[in-house]
Amino acid sequence: MSRPGYPYFKAVVRSRTSPTLALQVVQARAGLSALTEVGLALRELRRAEGLSQRALATRLGVSKSMIGRLEKDPSQVPLGKVLAALEPTGYTLRLASAQGSTVSSAHWTGADLIAKDLG
Repeated sequence: MSRPGYPYFKAVVRSRTSPTLALQVVQARAGLSALTEVGLALRELRRAEGLSQRALATRLGVSKSMIGRLEKDPSQVPLGKVLAALEPTGYTLRLASAQGSTVSSAHWTGADLIAKDLG
């Protein structure tokens, strides 16, 4: 019985030990959060305009490290800063019901809007 050649064996081992690129993309898409998509939108804007993180930071009036945090993990950035940084991308964050309908500010009562204790 002959053994398979080295290139074949290497390809079989590689496919068993590391996922394919397609599988990695599917898994990454499944795990996207809204905040992760904010980071992707900012990176897309920056790259489309040929800007460095520093140049985009200057344009938005924030630090370079803030741009880095927004692109990598905006979950630790205050929401106001996330929204301000997202503005020039043409994207917005919106609250939607599980059925997909967008919730507007008209949905909330005046008392809800001015309440200090939301508990």
